Amino acid sequence: MPFSSESLRLGPPVACGGRLFVPIIRILSISHERGGFGLCTAVALLIGEGEEWYFVSLDPNTTQECLGELEFLPAMGTRSD
Repeated sequence: MPFSSESLRLGPPVACGGRLFVPIIRILSISHERGGFGLCTAVALLIGEGEEWYFVSLDPNTTQECLGELEFLPAMGTRSD
């Protein structure tokens, strides 16, 4: 019988132009006794500028209310371009 799970996670932050961009990623995984499938999709962005943060949805089904469900991806540091 197939097993599936779905979660929202914060991706690694990227610094650019004095702002910090943090992707919100939806991770879907489906596994079966003979294999599995995984899909990562960016569904929103958190944009930090100074002391203020902005939420930008990239998916019509993702709203600010999803922020309470987030988990962090393993730390990868902050990239600066």
